[in-house]
Amino acid sequence: MRNGTLLGSIGLCACLLCACSNGSGSVADPPTSSFAFVSRQAVSVSDCPTVTGQSPNWCNTYWPPALRGTVYLYTFTETRLVPSTYPTLTRTAYVYKPVTTLPLVGRYPMLVYLHGGTQTADQMFSLLQFAQLADGRSTQQPLFWAENTAICQYAAKGAAAFGLGGTSSTGFVNSSGQECGATLAQYSRPTSAGPFYVVYPNGIPDFDGGGNSWEDGRTPSPGQYDAPDPNQPKRDDVGFIDALIAEVKSRETAVDAGRVYVAGMSNGGVMTHRLLCNLDNASYPELGQVAAFAVLVSSMANNLYTGANGMEQCPRAGSTIAPLAIFVGYGFPTPNSKGQKFYANCNPYNPSDPRYPNLPACPYAPVSGDDTIPYGTALDVSGGVFTVNSPSLGDVISSPDDQAFWRRYLTDSGAGAATEMDTAVGFFTQIRHYDFANSPAALQIYQVDHGLHQNGGSRFDFSLTAQVYDFLFEFARRNGAIATTGGVYDSATATYGNLSGSY
Repeated sequence: MRNGTLLGSIGLCACLLCACSNGSGSVADPPTSSFAFVSRQAVSVSDCPTVTGQSPNWCNTYWPPALRGTVYLYTFTETRLVPSTYPTLTRTAYVYKPVTTLPLVGRYPMLVYLHGGTQTADQMFSLLQFAQLADGRSTQQPLFWAENTAICQYAAKGAAAFGLGGTSSTGFVNSSGQECGATLAQYSRPTSAGPFYVVYPNGIPDFDGGGNSWEDGRTPSPGQYDAPDPNQPKRDDVGFIDALIAEVKSRETAVDAGRVYVAGMSNGGVMTHRLLCNLDNASYPELGQVAAFAVLVSSMANNLYTGANGMEQCPRAGSTIAPLAIFVGYGFPTPNSKGQKFYANCNPYNPSDPRYPNLPACPYAPVSGDDTIPYGTALDVSGGVFTVNSPSLGDVISSPDDQAFWRRYLTDSGAGAATEMDTAVGFFTQIRHYDFANSPAALQIYQVDHGLHQNGGSRFDFSLTAQVYDFLFEFARRNGAIATTGGVYDSATATYGNLSGSY
């Protein structure tokens, strides 16, 4: 594990609804869309309201200032190569290029982060602190996050759920159930760590008007319920991410091709699973060059696990090994709406929940999870397949099954036997870390008791932004193989230091 204190950032809830072929070995399924680059437009703070639709105040607060770097809006067209009821689509992404002020010889890493369902790419600038890490702002002024302490802890959805009693508008209470002020912890990126590119792609606007989503392997895809044909794929999101990475690497010539990382939350996390399932797909060559992945409050679509309903089956082994971090909560009731469409006008959190005071209880039992992603039964001992806020073909596998799948995948793909190490973090989190005998790749799982369906679901035991950075940026892909890169910056080896502070 990396050096530093493993300690959370405030995330915004994102709905999972709103969110290979042969089962072992490589795949070569043909792409279903072609992509054409259209433009690369610089978006200043003054341009931000017109381009993003956000308010001037939001843009002044969250859009990176010009002296730190430039945000570019990349635009593509996507043309379907298969018979389809859908027209040619416009695809977009924001690419943040920091000012490179350090006298470094070499290139700079790139992080691609997929938003959750109902969210948009521009929102990520306000919900995550990657831009501040990327452009060095944190080297002058540390980044802050609310941290649990022995006398003041985050009680999530009401202190009573944790035996503390009382109520809190902030969610933080003391042992008597009284509201308390959270301690602000801080961390920063050492100057020696260097800048990096941040890429926030946009999913496609949903037919149901709920925001943007990704086709993550479920059928219907999130947001597709009232589409012309809900069960027909609308676009090729795997191809879009692959084409986006290739285009950015081509146009932003300082990108280090061996240090590209991908992470995603909720619907974006399920989509990241789908990218992982296509690492060896010759139709998407950039995916196999990604150095490491992180998936947040998500698990694999059952269609990909089984190869059902026209979806590619995720291989049980492959020729490409990639480190992976998984962030998931357990303990909250998660709707197991098998056969139900969305909530079906009933309360999924039996027997009652204040969010649904006027709805009758649903005729099915909730399972343990983080409100949306199922963990299994009896907290963490069982797996299973669950429908989550969607029709039955929207099943995802449970997190225990998901974790076991990727541990076996890494072992059977040549990483070798796994060695497990468990560490308690903060007050509610266990980190399960697997090292492998034949590869420096790692599988690291953050399991948060009553962790919410948020960016990381940390319950403020750790900073999500910092932990994702610290895991991903330890790895690089050199000559096709995974290598570790931690340490103070060394221009000869292009290695970087970890974060400093409490995170």
